[in-house]
Amino acid sequence: MVDDTVYVLDASAIITFKRVIKPKDQWGFAKHLEDLVTSGSITFPRQVAREVGGQRHTDLPEAWALGVERDIVIRREPDSHYVEEVMTTAGNVIEEYAENDPADPYVLALALQLWRENEARECYIVTEDVVDRLPLKISIRTACLRLGLNYMDTRDFARDISFGHVLRAQSK
Repeated sequence: MVDDTVYVLDASAIITFKRVIKPKDQWGFAKHLEDLVTSGSITFPRQVAREVGGQRHTDLPEAWALGVERDIVIRREPDSHYVEEVMTTAGNVIEEYAENDPADPYVLALALQLWRENEARECYIVTEDVVDRLPLKISIRTACLRLGLNYMDTRDFARDISFGHVLRAQSK
């Protein structure tokens, strides 16, 4: 991990932690993530916390996100012109008739702003949203490609923060 790398977490990544991290290691992983939040290496916009908080059954990853939201030390909300740029370039990252305030554009805009304004030498969006569901919406991965942003999945993130040893074996 590079010291000035910032990871912007998407709700899909937070929810996936429980599936990719061995159960016996989830608490330690969550504590390590908490340290990364307070050191400024992890951030996410408030819309992500709301999205994970709306899960039917809140468990460790969701409780972690809701608990650390107040401890985020790096930028939490993107400036509106970055959100507008995301919506102009990759607006179909949200479904046309979405009923709530989807987190995806804010995740993208926050990463774009951190990267462009040099608040992070490297910035990665951590997401599991990699499959387009056309014609309804594009994935965050596709939006990242359009915007020139870096992304990685949850497994690569765990490896990048030196926690690859706690990953469950991948199912076939």
